[in-house]
Amino acid sequence: MQQGSVVSAVNVALKTLCREFSVERDRKSVLQIATLLMRLSNDGTMNAEDLVRIAREQLTDGLQFGDGSESS
Repeated sequence: MQQGSVVSAVNVALKTLCREFSVERDRKSVLQIATLLMRLSNDGTMNAEDLVRIAREQLTDGLQFGDGSESS
């Protein structure tokens, strides 16, 4: 997959998850989600649907927005 389409998939997933978790204006939470999506993308998850699904699972399994917690 080309770099542009990877960036597009990550961007779509980021927007979707930020809206879903109502954190569009929370920079720290957006950065946490973006970091997770980039890690998933680098690990081989390439399309937006898979990125959203996997990230959603990881986020709901313990990432607390805004308190400094990080999921590994």
